Amino acid sequence: MKKNSGFSLIELIVVILIMGILVAGGTVSVARMHDSDVDGAANKLLSILTHARNQSVTKAQGSVWFELKCDSSGNYSAYIYQGDESNPGDAQVVDSEKIGGSSLKLKIKQKEDDGSTVENELTAGNSIKFHFDKSCGEIQEKYSDIKISGAKDINLIIIRETGRCLIEE
Repeated sequence: MKKNSGFSLIELIVVILIMGILVAGGTVSVARMHDSDVDGAANKLLSILTHARNQSVTKAQGSVWFELKCDSSGNYSAYIYQGDESNPGDAQVVDSEKIGGSSLKLKIKQKEDDGSTVENELTAGNSIKFHFDKSCGEIQEKYSDIKISGAKDINLIIIRETGRCLIEE
């Protein structure tokens, strides 16, 4: 009798099931990794905005402002400056933080005088500034929130009257 070599149908089904489970697990872990990028960016942005507000209220001299920038590679960074804004060359960087890479998209919503809302995406080479009122921390610009998009979307709500921010879940 001749011995047949090869795989049985059951062995093939078991191997295909194992491969399917491994691929599904890999897909889930990659999705979670991208979710953590958005979560991390939101937390960093909240932290540095809060720090900028606190610097503005507590500093005895000069003005403090916050700038969110997107470089030519699409990477987002945040800077806190102190000094005379009319002479930016003399301004001192108090703090800076890399917010996230090019896999993210940041959009800033701004309320217009007529009550409508305009959403602007922060693109390469552009920046957005936040100025804080020294007496109460109020944000002088009419920003309402920042939307951070990636594998998921997170809104950072800006409370203009107090200069405080919070993450919308």
